[in-house]
Amino acid sequence: MADLAPSDLHKLTENVGFLLVRPVKWTTQIRDLGDEAYVLLEPVQIVIEEYPDDSVVARFPEVEAFGEGETEPVAIMNLKIAILDLYDEMMEAPADELGKAPKMWRRILDRIIARS
Repeated sequence: MADLAPSDLHKLTENVGFLLVRPVKWTTQIRDLGDEAYVLLEPVQIVIEEYPDDSVVARFPEVEAFGEGETEPVAIMNLKIAILDLYDEMMEAPADELGKAPKMWRRILDRIIARS
């Protein structure tokens, strides 16, 4: 094994530190939004990120919505609230006043959510 130069050792140490703070990620689905006034028409694929500092982020990347919490269930509950808030905001906004990304979010949310 070759000897490492101090600068190489420093770079290696920085990379190990970076890896230690990276979240553990996995995907799952939500099938309900937790509010009887809304129906989720199809399951939604979400990303869960668990960080070493005991925080969890649940994301629905397609509409850039997320929820945070100390546990996975809390993060998912907060994500559901964020999705519903975004849905209501997008449905109330005049379509011609929305930018490109919000128009896409509106189409996606309108396809997967209905009011009951």
